[in-house]
Formats: sequence, C-alpha cells, structure tokens
Amino acid sequence: MKTELIQKFNFTASHSLADHEAPHPHLWTLEVTLTGKPIKGKIVDMVLLQQTFGEKVDPLHSSYLNENQSLGHEAMQLPTCEMLAAHFFTEFKKVILNKFIPENLSIQLVSVSVALSDTKGTELGAARVHAL
Repeated sequence: MKTELIQKFNFTASHSLADHEAPHPHLWTLEVTLTGKPIKGKIVDMVLLQQTFGEKVDPLHSSYLNENQSLGHEAMQLPTCEMLAAHFFTEFKKVILNKFIPENLSIQLVSVSVALSDTKGTELGAARVHAL
C-alpha cells in the first residue's frame, strides 16, 4: 500500500511577466505531495510540516514576486506557476532531507503544484513539478 500526504498553502501576491505588463494581484495555491511509510500512524507530523513549509511560503504573502528576495533569481525574473513550482520543489526537498528524513527514512517529495487564480478565486491554470 502506498500512502501520500498532501499539504496546501494559499497566498496572495502580485507579479508582472513582461516589461509592458503592470503588476497585478493573484491568489496562488501551492500543493505539496509527499509519500512514505507511516510510522506510528503518520508519514510525518502534519503540524510540523505545515509550520516548516509555511516558513518558506509566508514571505510571499502580499508581496510583489518580481522583487521578493526569498525567491530564487529565476523565479523572481519570471514568477509563473511553472517557475514557482520548480522553486518550491527545490526548497521543500532540502527541508525534507535536513529535517524530516532523520525521523522517517521512507519520506519522499512526490510533487509540488502551483495554481493561479484571479482575485475572485477563479482558477486560471496550474503547473506541477514531479520527482524524477
């Protein structure tokens, strides 16, 4: 049996994708999927996972992504769903290796997706990065 754990994060932030495009706000939804063998009934402590990953997401709240230093250079240059998903996949993989692997050797990052919605909540699209 395979068990997956899914965590979601929401934040509002603005971005622009071209020199002629004015900054505009969106609602962003980040979804992280992990897999692993449950130990004592859980893959990982969900509260600790939410808190630890949240520390990576929180700096984006109410920011202009093109200038947000908590993102890598590439994600700042092109803050798209694809680039944000790739950025967070890399960041969350580091967190898992450093913080959660010692407690559960079977834990693996499966995917990170980022969905983009207008300010009314209508989803415009999403991108998902998978582990190889």
